[in-house]
Parts: sequence; structure tokens; C-alpha cells
Amino acid sequence: MPMSQDEQLLNVTKNALKALSEGPDSESEGTEMARIGIAGRQEGEFQYDFEQVDPEDLNEGDVSVDFGPIKVYVDGNSVDYIRGATIDYLQDEHGRGGFHVENPNPLWHDELKMRIQSLMDNDINPALASHGGAVELLDVQGENAFVRMLGGCQGCSSSAATLKGGIQALITEEISEINAVVDTTDHAEGQNPYYTG
Repeated sequence: MPMSQDEQLLNVTKNALKALSEGPDSESEGTEMARIGIAGRQEGEFQYDFEQVDPEDLNEGDVSVDFGPIKVYVDGNSVDYIRGATIDYLQDEHGRGGFHVENPNPLWHDELKMRIQSLMDNDINPALASHGGAVELLDVQGENAFVRMLGGCQGCSSSAATLKGGIQALITEEISEINAVVDTTDHAEGQNPYYTG
């Protein structure tokens, strides 16, 4: 069962609550329940998964924050990285809008993960971007860094060589605590899959 939490975990502006309750545009239906979670980290920013949910979609560990007629659930694994964030709904001069999250948290609370993230943001991903790809740090366990390859790297026949000869070589050279980089990517789902599962 999802847990309940006091409202200080997360702030939601009046504009965002209005967009949730009425739908962000004339063709959208509103909702009484939404969930937010950290989907990844790229270019020095969090990537969010923000969706309308029904009771059967909730996961054990989700934390609920009650905003009157709207309940917002925070993915349990994301709580420490969303605490204190504010969800707003912004519109441009043409009336196009979207949800925006102002988040005071660092990308990682762990110093080792921050060093790997910095290496990815400053050295690895700029090189991969020239081929339309990117790599994302998911976790560090022991001496292993777990990553996911994105964009043109997902499904590319050269991804294994890029991982071992490029990404892993640089990370293990620069960060002595890491001995291996583990690719968790489902390459069969990529833009140019070279095998099917």
C-alpha cells in the first residue's frame, strides 16, 4: 500500500493543480491522482516521469501527498531526490504549456556517483552526442557502475565496443573505485536494434 506523507515532501503550485484537475488543455481530461518519479539524469538535470494514475497503477512504496482534491504520489525510490521540489505548470505566449519541476536536490547524494555523473556530463556524453547517443548512470554497487545507453547508442551494433573501449576505459581510468561498467540497456528496443530478444 502507498504510504502517506506530509505536504512538505513536495509542493505543487495552483497552476499545476488546476492543470491536473482540469487537464492541461481543452482536449485533455483532468485527474485526481498523479505520480512523479526520477526517470534519469542528463545534462546536469533530472529527467522526470510524470503521469496520471488510477488506484490500480500505484506501487508499493509510493508516497502520497494530499493537495485537497488532488493526490500526488512520489515514486518510493525517488523520494530522497524529490524532497522539497516544486511542480509548476508554465505556458508560453502561444498558450502551449507543460509541467516544470524546480528541484533543490543534487543529482546524487553520493560523492562517488557525482564524480561519475560529472565525467559523463563533461566528457563522455558530449562525445556520444556527435553520433546521436548518450549514456546514463543508474547506480553504483560495489566496484560496478550500472548504466543505460540512450538515443543512437541504444541498439547500435557498435554499442558494446563503445561501452568497453570508450566509456568503461575512461571511467575506470579516472575513477579508481570503479572496475567495471555494466550495460543494462535493452538494445532490442533501440532505434537500430541489431538483435531481437
